[in-house]
Formats: sequence, structure tokens, C-alpha cells
Amino acid sequence: MQQKMNFAAVFAVMILLLFSYISFLGLVYWKNGDLMVTIILTLLFMCLVMALVLAMCKAKASRWLQLGKVGQIVFGVIIFCLFILAAIPFTNFLRVAADSDDIKLKVRQTCKSAVGLDNAYQQYVDNRTQLYKDSLGIICSNKGLMPDLYNERVRNAAGITDQEKIDNIAECLRNHLIPDSTEVIIADRHSWLKRAQNSTVWNPLMASNIRHLDEVVNGWMENYLELASVKFSGEHPEKFDYPDFKSRVNVLTKTYSVMQAPSFLSIIIALVCYFIMLLPYLLTEKSLASKESDNTNKYE
Repeated sequence: MQQKMNFAAVFAVMILLLFSYISFLGLVYWKNGDLMVTIILTLLFMCLVMALVLAMCKAKASRWLQLGKVGQIVFGVIIFCLFILAAIPFTNFLRVAADSDDIKLKVRQTCKSAVGLDNAYQQYVDNRTQLYKDSLGIICSNKGLMPDLYNERVRNAAGITDQEKIDNIAECLRNHLIPDSTEVIIADRHSWLKRAQNSTVWNPLMASNIRHLDEVVNGWMENYLELASVKFSGEHPEKFDYPDFKSRVNVLTKTYSVMQAPSFLSIIIALVCYFIMLLPYLLTEKSLASKESDNTNKYE
């Protein structure tokens, strides 16, 4: 009997660990990668379940009768409720696992969109530089009619001909908008983004990596906005914008961070795990005092 009891206890703990891990992953995705909160909640769930089962076994197997049958039933109901609550994040991860291919595809698309940020800014700089060159060309073509504008924007620029001066001014604007160090930084970014695409939904760090990606790319965006804030004389540029990445991140996070009611399958699994957790209690022999009390009540 003792051997069966030990096996039941070990088996129950293993099942609890497996169920808790899957529920933990569901919580991680729901909390968008907040590991601290999810670890605390998961450990609290496991400790409560094991403590309550241990208390039930102790009350049944020893002379510690203060808990009583009603108390044991109440503890059993609490454990049942804990498993049903845990079935909610359990359901969330089952949904994430079922959508694994779609999520990985969205991750790749999001990383490609992050790469597209650099390309979009490069296009923005090209267009803006060309527009400024065109405006300077108009001033030079009509410098007799606009001498003040010509003297203010072109005359003192480096170069012999007006075209050389315009090209030098445009190059100066480009250097302000895209510093020389940007090319090396972009190469490092793209290498990091390529590595970030290789992940699996079973990795508890995946959600936090996506959140980190969002924060990092937002930092890149803020840097580009700061660079784009530079204005040369007579410029009225449009504000740089790149909404594609943010929209893709929002779509991606919604696929795993929206909690739903527990599914029928999750409830069934939770009930199976619940009964397995009760195996040590069911295999625990009643205390002698409990048996005598039962017999006394029988003959009264």
C-alpha cells in the first residue's frame, strides 16, 4: 500500500508540473511576456494545490481530526476551483499551439516589416532630398527674379557652378538625415532581426522577445523621427511615418494575448488532473481514530 501511495504521489506531482507549465505558457502569452507575474501565479497555484492535498492526506491518515470530513471536502472543492481557473490560461496556450504556424508566419512578417522601416526611411530621405534639389533648381533658374532667395540658399554653398552647389547642399542634407554610422547600425539590426524569426511557441521567452522587438523598433522609429526633424532653409517636409510595423505587431499580439473562457477539452483535462491529484488522498488509509469514530456512529 505504501508503494502505491508513493507512486501516486510522484505521478500526481508530475501531472501537476505538466499542467502548470502549459497553464504558465498560456499566462505568459496573455500577459505579453511578463514573466515575473506569471511565475508568481504559477508557483502560487502549485503550492496551494500541493498544500491542500497534503492537508487532506494528513487529516485522513493521522489523529489530526480538527479538519474533519467537511473540511476535507471544502479543501477538495478549493482544489477543483483552482484547476478550473487554471484551465483558462491552459485553453489560451492550446489555442496558441493550434495557431503555431500562423503565429510563426506573423513573427516573420513582423520582422520583415521592421527591416522595411530602414528601407522606408531611406526612401523618405531620397524623396525629400530630391524635392529640395528641385526647389533649389527653380531658385537658380529664376535667380534674377529671386535674388534674395538665391543669395540665402545657394550662393555661398561649396561649388563652382549652380548645379555643383545644389548637389553639395543636397548631399549635406542627406548626411544630416542619414549619418555615416547608420549603415553599420542597420546591418547589425537586420542580422538581429533574422535571428529573431527563429522561434517556437513552446519557448516561454517568445512573447517577451516580441515585446522587446516592439520596444526596440519603436526606439529606431524615434531615432528616425529625431533625424528627420532637421530642416534646411525653405524646407517644409512631411513628417516621416511608418505605421506598417505597429499594425503588424498589434495583429500578432492579439493572436495570443486575448484570454477566452476555458474550452471543453481544457475542462476535461483539468478534471482528469484534478482526480489524479486526489490519488494520494484516496489511497491514504483512514486513521484509527477515524475508523473507531465511524464504527461508533454506526452502532448508535
